[in-house]
Amino acid sequence: PAWSRNGRELFYISGKGEMVSADITPGAAFGVGRQRTLFSVNQLYRPAAIPMFSVAPDGQRFLMVRETASSQQSEIVLAENWLQTIERQAAK
Repeated sequence: PAWSRNGRELFYISGKGEMVSADITPGAAFGVGRQRTLFSVNQLYRPAAIPMFSVAPDGQRFLMVRETASSQQSEIVLAENWLQTIERQAAK
């Protein structure tokens, strides 16, 4: 899991291979609020001993590491504007 910069949102990868955002309720006791599936990471992510993703300081982008076969060229996949996409889909 990775915290947002403001500490009120936690990002994690679910057992279904989805990036999830969970609202964290501030206060003396730890509380989890609304949880939202952001996007699938099945093609991008494999569990590993080291963190395989990081959240940008603005909380709007992710940097993810994807392992490839040694004969393949490496690439970076950047998910931008994911929150706006979810909001548009929810409004439909």
